[in-house]
Amino acid sequence: ALHGSGACATLRAAFASDAAVSDRLEVEPFDLLIDAGMASAASLVCAGHALIDALVVDVRALRELSGSTGAILRRVDSVFAAFRQFLASGARVVCISSIAGVAAVPLLPRARSTFLFKNNSLHVEDLEHVARHFSAERAGARPAPKAGMMAQRGSIGAPGPDEEGFLFALLHALVLAWQRQNPDVGICVCAPHQGSRPDAEEAGTVCQLLGEHRSWRSLAGRVFGNGMAVLPWAPDAPDGSWRNLCALSSTRARKPLDDP
Repeated sequence: ALHGSGACATLRAAFASDAAVSDRLEVEPFDLLIDAGMASAASLVCAGHALIDALVVDVRALRELSGSTGAILRRVDSVFAAFRQFLASGARVVCISSIAGVAAVPLLPRARSTFLFKNNSLHVEDLEHVARHFSAERAGARPAPKAGMMAQRGSIGAPGPDEEGFLFALLHALVLAWQRQNPDVGICVCAPHQGSRPDAEEAGTVCQLLGEHRSWRSLAGRVFGNGMAVLPWAPDAPDGSWRNLCALSSTRARKPLDDP
């Protein structure tokens, strides 16, 4: 398992109650702040291990990173690229994220959400451009749209997501792009609603996702909330009814999906 630097003890404690997972779980520190040698660092973490069949990435650690949104996304992408060579075919990759990323999408212009979540050729460079565009909008200036990208008319002055929500929305788009580029592994987002026991709720969802009864295909390209509720990547609810969706994810457990 991969976690942000300095939080390994907390993660071990969170999973300690589930012996079926904790017995198979090894928590290794990995510093997201390093600018170079990420592949070498990944090799050191994986030294002595066979191919990895399950990887947990706490992408919320990106809150600790400095730099622009685009730079943060590129670092997170570099982490996945560094570990990709160690993943077995059919491996499961769980990215711990935030429900804020799901809630932010209905607040985006439709053209932008379509570009992010229905674009089969999306790469991190595209997300960097979108991040710059968003920052310029917030500053009251608009750069020229990238070739092939629809202009988002009417977005200035309209209610939109805050910076944190937008960052997690871009992160979710990046994870979905990883899945499209790596169809032989199952990559998903765990975005539980933060209730009264956030660590326990988060750990419980991740434990279910890593359960031996689940195959990688049942995770591939999905977002999971509390109780294994399957959430949409891009909920179409600009009127704010996405709040009901978030509430459902924290209170209603759904039957695990069968393999496709």
